[in-house]
Amino acid sequence: MNYLGAQMAGFDNLITVTGVRTRSAAVLISVIGEVADFATESKLASYLGIVPRVSNSNKQVHHGRITKGGNKMGRTMKVLVSSRILGNCKTL
Repeated sequence: MNYLGAQMAGFDNLITVTGVRTRSAAVLISVIGEVADFATESKLASYLGIVPRVSNSNKQVHHGRITKGGNKMGRTMKVLVSSRILGNCKTL
């Protein structure tokens, strides 16, 4: 898997991010595919299911937990990488 991931476009850039290792980069790239397919970053976040659930009622808007819709593998990798990044962060 690492060998195939290393051949994908964007792999070298992704592993330069602190906390992103070869396997997580390969999984994220294979799940997302072409980033250009997503018009905005919010569309990509929605695809991964990491956007808040929104409830509208007249003039009141409530933002809840993440929707957990979308691609489960991509969302799981994103959460694991995020927790690894926060674990390495010395300023928080």
